[in-house]
Amino acid sequence: ILNKPRGLYYTIDLTNLNIHDTNTLERIEKAVASVIREIIDNLSLNNKKAFVVGLGNSNVTPDAIGPYVIDNTVVTRHLDLMNALSDGFSSVSAMSPGVMGTTGIETYDIIESVISKIDVDYIIVIDALATTSIKRINKTIQITDTGIKPGSGVGNKRKELSKKTLGIPVIAIG
Repeated sequence: ILNKPRGLYYTIDLTNLNIHDTNTLERIEKAVASVIREIIDNLSLNNKKAFVVGLGNSNVTPDAIGPYVIDNTVVTRHLDLMNALSDGFSSVSAMSPGVMGTTGIETYDIIESVISKIDVDYIIVIDALATTSIKRINKTIQITDTGIKPGSGVGNKRKELSKKTLGIPVIAIG
């Protein structure tokens, strides 16, 4: 009906919340973490190796959420490679590949190249969302286990990032 791949889709609507309140931000954080945990559990990815990818252009504020998340991601792959990863932590690698307009390289090609070199079990992709409703700006978080078509919200179609195209599960957060 929606012309989207079959999978799990979550929308966290923050329209009626004061997102400048610390307690509210903590509740939002817990809700997002709960959804991500549910998807990871559903796909049997607990204790598996994650690759977090932040899409977007760090020089363009409305498109900088992906790179911002990467700047604030705790990476642990280097510890796992040294057998120094503490119990309860998973191996996490992260990168922000930039955008084709600044790199000249298709984002898919960068990600596919990296996962062919490092051992990861799944990808979490973070990207800004486009909307036609001003009410939804900074007020909606969408999470899915079907991957993402970067740029599709603004008519800038890039290669799809999904299990179908990359061979491993792709969780998308927008």
